[in-house]
Amino acid sequence: MEKIKKTLSITLFWAILLSILFVVGIPMIVVFAGKNWVLMALGIVFVVFGFYGMPMVWVYYGTLRANKRALELVLNENIYSVQELSEQLGVRPSDMLATVRKLINKGYLTGYLLIDNNFLKLNEKVKQEKSKIVGVCASCGAKSVIEGNAFVCPYCGGLVRDMSNKE
Repeated sequence: MEKIKKTLSITLFWAILLSILFVVGIPMIVVFAGKNWVLMALGIVFVVFGFYGMPMVWVYYGTLRANKRALELVLNENIYSVQELSEQLGVRPSDMLATVRKLINKGYLTGYLLIDNNFLKLNEKVKQEKSKIVGVCASCGAKSVIEGNAFVCPYCGGLVRDMSNKE
């Protein structure tokens, strides 16, 4: 999930930058026409990159957002059927299948196999990440991250309770 979030952040940065360059480039052409040919040329470059690049980057950003939602459905809501994913997102099953393949190929969805182009299955041959849970120590009250099966406080050695199971 972190990989797609990082890609989304970078894409959003470039989309906003190209949008700003496009808007700034137009007045640069007008203001510096005949006065400073270097700044006028720079304005033309800004407008060209903004005009052609900005829509492509924004469309790519939108596609990434949709792919992130599909990834969230698989990882957080445990929906493994391509048909169910397509129903949840309101897209055709063939488009959803292409999206799932893209998520796997780009490394956003790891540890899963696509079986018969219909459903995802956890790949037992891939080493799974250890679960991390925030817990609170019963003795000293310190909050710490519980990794794997270690329920011992790193500060006092007391028993750490899982905070996600609050009653």
